[in-house]
Amino acid sequence: MTSPRRLSAALAALALCATAGTVIAAPAAQAASCREGGGVTVVVDNGGGAQTSCANGDPGSGLAALSSAGFGYRQNSTKLVCSINSTPGDCPDPPPTNKYWSYWYGSPGGSWTYSPKGPGTRNPKPGDVEGWAYGAGKPPSIAPPAEQPAPKPPPKTEDPKPGGDPAKPGQTATTEPGPKDPASPSSPGPSTSDAPADSAAASSSAASGEPGINADNASASSGTGTVSWILGAVAIAALAGGAVWQIRRRKTSE
Repeated sequence: MTSPRRLSAALAALALCATAGTVIAAPAAQAASCREGGGVTVVVDNGGGAQTSCANGDPGSGLAALSSAGFGYRQNSTKLVCSINSTPGDCPDPPPTNKYWSYWYGSPGGSWTYSPKGPGTRNPKPGDVEGWAYGAGKPPSIAPPAEQPAPKPPPKTEDPKPGGDPAKPGQTATTEPGPKDPASPSSPGPSTSDAPADSAAASSSAASGEPGINADNASASSGTGTVSWILGAVAIAALAGGAVWQIRRRKTSE
């Protein structure tokens, strides 16, 4: 049988729930603002210090952002947020005019603006900052914090070329020398492709009279042949002239 003391405690608990209205629990808040465009930053100032946390993504409403950022809250019978993270411990209905939760919004690094809309109808966008302050209607004690910079993407690495080892950071990739090309100029002896070209160049030079390979020898041989032919012709002419002179002399003496 239930004792009168236990029955009174149960009735008191039910009465507290009826007067407190909605109670929303939330995961623990994290002291960090959102990354660039990563969500809605929420600042909660209970009068003794401000906490900052991030509601990732697009929470859809101010109440959803408050809960997603890790803050539990309670609403009274008129749906006013009367307690956040157990501040205050009770949930008066209506709350006093000098101690209540006021609702604000702002942009990162900017200033606070009192929200004309309630947290259930306002829809913050990723990159916005939501603010809650407990007291006589003043904004949170800290300005809307700036977003954290987005992490930089890792540097791209090029795929190693086929047949070569990838170069280590700080080193320059080198290529080991391979077998010498037999057609390279440093190889001993003329190449098979060079010999006909030299012969053709010598023939062309000799034919055109321009200096080239063995052009001087060809010119000297040609000059020697011409001189020999002239001397031979002169000798023949001299012999013929001498013979004619002898014949005429004999006829005169007879």
